[in-house]
Amino acid sequence: MPRSLLLLPLLLIAGFVYSSGINYQEQPLLLLEKKEKNGIQLPIIEGFTSTQPSRLFQKENLYEYVNGHAEFFISSGFQSLTVIVLDSKSGKGEIIVEIYDMGNMVNAASTLSAEKGNTTFTNDIGDAAYVSKGTFLLRKGQYYVRLAPFDIDENTILRTAKSISNSFQSDATEKIVFTLPDENKVENSGTFVSDYMGLPFMKD
Repeated sequence: MPRSLLLLPLLLIAGFVYSSGINYQEQPLLLLEKKEKNGIQLPIIEGFTSTQPSRLFQKENLYEYVNGHAEFFISSGFQSLTVIVLDSKSGKGEIIVEIYDMGNMVNAASTLSAEKGNTTFTNDIGDAAYVSKGTFLLRKGQYYVRLAPFDIDENTILRTAKSISNSFQSDATEKIVFTLPDENKVENSGTFVSDYMGLPFMKD
C-alpha cells in the first residue's frame, strides 16, 4: 500500500480541526462585577463631602492598594475593599476611609485584633474600636474599617467614625463572647499580663 494512503487519515483530521476552528461562535468577555460597582455607599457625613468616586477592590486586585499585605486579608476571609475619600467642607483636611468586608463578624474581629497594634481601646463606637495617632480602627459586624485622617481634629474623627459605624446594618445578637477570666486583664483592652512559665521577668 502506498505511503501516501497512510497519511490520508491524518490529512482528513487536520482538515476537520481547521474547519471547526474557522466556524467559531463569538462569545462576550465576562468581567468580574459586583452589584454595586463602586462598593459600599456611605450616608452624608456631617462636615464632609466626597468629590472623588469611591474605589472597589476585590481579591484579584487588592494588591494594587495594599501591596505586600494583601495575602493577610485574603487569608482572613476578605471579600472586598471600598476606599472613600471624605473632604472637609472647610477646605482643610480629609479622611481616607477603608471599608473591608471580611465576610463575617469573626473574620472582622480577628483582623482588627491583628491590626490594632499599640492602639487605645475606645468605647461606644461599633462593636470594637481602637485609636492611635494618625489611625482609627473599628469593627461593625462583618466590616473592618480604617480611617486615616489628615489635618482633622480628634473629636471630628470620633464623630465621623460613629456616623460610619451607625450606617452599617448589624444584627444586635451578633456578639463575640469572651470567656477569659478577669485576672491579669489590662483595663479597657483585650490584653492580659502574666508571668510566662513562672518567670516573673517575662511578662506581657
